[in-house]
Parts: sequence; C-alpha cells; structure tokens
Amino acid sequence: MSSSDILGRRYLRGQALFTAAAFLGAAVFFRLAANIPFDRRLGPLLAVSSVVYFVFSAAAGRPGADLRRWITGLSLFGALVMGFVLHMTGGIASPLVCFYFALLISEVGYGVASTASIFACVLSYLFVVLGEASGLLPAGSAWAAAIYSNRLVVWFIVAAVVSYMALTGYIGKVVLNALRKDFREKEEEAGALLARFSGLQADSHIGMLAHRIAHDLKGPLGAISGYAQVLRARYAGSEDEIEMLDEMIEIADSMSDSLKNISRFGRAADAEKERVPVLDFMSNLLAVVAFAPEAGGVSLVKDFSVPRGTCVMACRRELQQAYFNILINSLEAAAAGPAERKVVVSLRVSDGRLEADFLNSGPPVPQRVLDALFRKPVTGKAGGTGVGMLITRDLLRRNGAVIGIANVHGGGVRVSTTHPLCAGAAGRA
Repeated sequence: MSSSDILGRRYLRGQALFTAAAFLGAAVFFRLAANIPFDRRLGPLLAVSSVVYFVFSAAAGRPGADLRRWITGLSLFGALVMGFVLHMTGGIASPLVCFYFALLISEVGYGVASTASIFACVLSYLFVVLGEASGLLPAGSAWAAAIYSNRLVVWFIVAAVVSYMALTGYIGKVVLNALRKDFREKEEEAGALLARFSGLQADSHIGMLAHRIAHDLKGPLGAISGYAQVLRARYAGSEDEIEMLDEMIEIADSMSDSLKNISRFGRAADAEKERVPVLDFMSNLLAVVAFAPEAGGVSLVKDFSVPRGTCVMACRRELQQAYFNILINSLEAAAAGPAERKVVVSLRVSDGRLEADFLNSGPPVPQRVLDALFRKPVTGKAGGTGVGMLITRDLLRRNGAVIGIANVHGGGVRVSTTHPLCAGAAGRA
C-alpha cells in the first residue's frame, strides 16, 4: 500500500494547499496586527513555511512522485518549524504544542508512520523547553518563566507531553497497520472475485462458441449421413465399397452425437433462483469492479434511488456475471472516450420493475453494430468477438430481465436493463 492509499493524492495536495494558505494568512496577520502577544519574527517564519507547503503541493501532483519520502521530509520540516513556533509563542506554556500531535496524526493519515518523525517532534520540544528551563534560551513568556521556576512542574509537563507524543506515534502505527491489513484483505477478496467472474466469463464464451460451432456442423454432418444412407440403399457395387459407405454413415452419426454433447455444454442448466437485494448486490459488485484493470482512470458514479429492501428474484451467480460483463464493457468504452471518463450507474423503480442504467462517456456504438446486436456475434471493439453481449442477454433473459443499448444524444452510450421486482417488494422502505 502506497503512502497515499488511505486518504489519496488529491486530498494530500488539498491539505498542503490549505496549510500553505493558512500559514500565509497568519504571516500577513502578524505583519499587520498592531498588538500581538507573540514574537513578531513568527511572521517571516510562517511565510517561509507557506512557500515550502506550496512547493510540496506542486511536487505531490507530479506523476510518479514518491509521496512517502515527501511526507516524511515534510514532517521533519514541520517538527523543526514547530520548535521555533513553540519558542515564539510561550515555550512550555505555549497553546500551540497541540500541533505536534496534529503533525503526527496527519502523517499516519497518509499511510506513513515514521519513527524519525516521532523522534524529531520529541527532540524539537525538548530542545526548546529544556533550553529555556536551563537559561540557554530566553523564556517565551512570563507564564513560562513562572513554570520554569518549579523544576518538579517542569519535569511533570515534559514527561507528560513526551509520553503523549510517543503514545500518539505508537497508536498511529497500530492504526496504520490495521488499515493496511484490512486494505490487503479487501484487495485479495476483490481480486479473488474478479478472477472468479473472469473465469465464468471465459467459460461462458467457450460454451457459447462451442454451441455455435456444434450447431453449424450438425447440419452438414446430417446431410452427409443422409446422402450416404440413400446411396447405400441404391448402390449395387462390391461388398468392400458397401462396407466403406457403412463406415462413413457410422462416423458421421458418431460425430453428430459428439456435437450434441458439446451443445449441452454450451447451454447452462437451470439455476436456483433467490431473492437478491438490489442495493447490496449492486454496491458489492461495484466495489469489486473498482479493482479491475479496466477501472483505471475511470470514475464510477452511483445514482441509486430505490428503497432499501427492493429485490429481484434471480440466480445471483448469473446476475453477477451479466452485470459484470456490462460494467467491464462500460469501463472499457469510457476509457476510450475523449473527455471526462466516467460510468454512471442508476437504479430506480417504475411500474413494479427495477430499471438499471449504465451510462458511459465513451464514443457512440456504430449503427451496424446496434442493428445486429443481440441477434448475432457483432462488435465494434478491436479484437472483440461479440459473444459477450449474447451471453449477457441470455443470462438476463433466463432471469426474466431484458436489456437494451442506445447511443445518447450529446455523447455516451446507455445500457439499460429491466427486471420484475419480487412480489410485494415494490416501494418497500
């Protein structure tokens, strides 16, 4: 898991920009304010820090940038800056000591739990507080000077703050490891489901192709057997020639029987149907498909407006395979689009039926493909067979659903399906 897996590169850049703007605003405030209780040198320091965060935001947006190193480096820089901030805002009595903990927590949020950052924060804090307590640095405020006069109080505060810094870092590592483990488990689970769906898709394609080949060959074989039998009945040649005709008839009939078995392989047996909750089914399927290679660079948008409890009566496995095919095709089409690449999945209920739409931002489907779609294998994709949509149609049809595809005016392609709802499920909250 990379350093930006938890919150993401975009949010990391957003936080850096926000921090840079906040530091710049604070620097301007310190420069213009007439009376402030803190050291005015804090303004230039915050201005420099703002520039660093702006640079980090730009660097984080570059493709291939190693965010882990950048985040760790930025944390070390933040610990250094916090030392100056602590000294200029009251030392041991500074109200801004909480920013040390914010720094450590934000680092964990982006998937980094660096021991170096914990040590840097502790050393930064100790350098300022112990330096002021020993007289090497001037006390940051009158309150700090009063606290430093009591050594027992100083050591109590120092021990408490340092302990909480270490505890924050430790808890952060524990949380991060738990998140990583959970992420890996979900990734492995999604990968296994993707492999299963892909395997089912491959088996279905093989079965469909085998069925069509068998269907195309049974006719000629039957004709050969028939002509051979007619010739056998009329032929008055030698016994060897008659025996050769018998062998030809036997071979043709045997091949025809074999093709019947292949046809059975191409036809799926009736599957047991069950109540399939629509919202959970589609949400889980989208979560799995999001891990597919075809989903890279494409946004999956959900637009669900069906009541909780809405369900359809279907074979869950066949429904998964059908909608997996539709989603993968939609993602592939969106990835080939010229503009914003996205797939919008909409669910709604109308007249006792579930309507599911898959709108992709890809190029339009050629009219010749639309005219022949669902009637014979046809495709507009390079290297495609056109069998996948025939399988999808058959899977949906076996479960009482229908499918249609149309180009959308203004761009994009919509795949629509409708299912009858379970008895009594329409409108259930």
